[in-house]
Amino acid sequence: MASDSGRERTSAIRWPDGDAGPYLVSVGWRLLGERWECVELSLTIAKEGELRPLHTVDLRALRLPAIVAKAAVVLQRELAAEREQVRASQTRPTSRAEFRKMLLERRRADEALRAAQPHKPGRPPLPDSELQRVARIYFDAYHDHRPPRRAVAEALGLSPSAAAKRIARCRAAGFLGPAEQGKATVGLMGRGSAASLENQIAIDEERARRRREDDGEVGES
Repeated sequence: MASDSGRERTSAIRWPDGDAGPYLVSVGWRLLGERWECVELSLTIAKEGELRPLHTVDLRALRLPAIVAKAAVVLQRELAAEREQVRASQTRPTSRAEFRKMLLERRRADEALRAAQPHKPGRPPLPDSELQRVARIYFDAYHDHRPPRRAVAEALGLSPSAAAKRIARCRAAGFLGPAEQGKATVGLMGRGSAASLENQIAIDEERARRRREDDGEVGES
């Protein structure tokens, strides 16, 4: 479950057996930089009717790295479900302001999920600027009725398989919409991070407020 701030979460798992326990482990996560990190662990007996004091032997049986890894999988599933729920609950925007707010909700959900994805050793994540470039090439080819994957491969000098992987990373990061089986899809492209969108929305709201004040002053004169 997410906290109000959106930067702290808790995942609960049964250990070592996902059904029987006997331990219930609560793993606290905090978004530090661009990664979800484990910052807290609490341990109880899973079944309330079998509650008893925990002993040293209980703690010796724990394998903390394995527990955190299992909780991380739960975290990823929860964030993925929340991202899909955000997309499913949104309605078609009728103004530029509504569009930006809708996009902001998506970017927050996309970035939260991306922060929980494991990174392979020696493979640093691509910067947003590169993902945006791939998405733009894909987007232009799609609307020109050209094969998007081939366009990405040719523009970036990649093999078809490497281009497909690059496009998949764009989708995972929210710069392209979800893929459909056997069909090129674009969806709603992400433009900028959630933080940059928040700043732009604040600027737009401030401009609108000043316009309202100016209109009020003109009406009173």
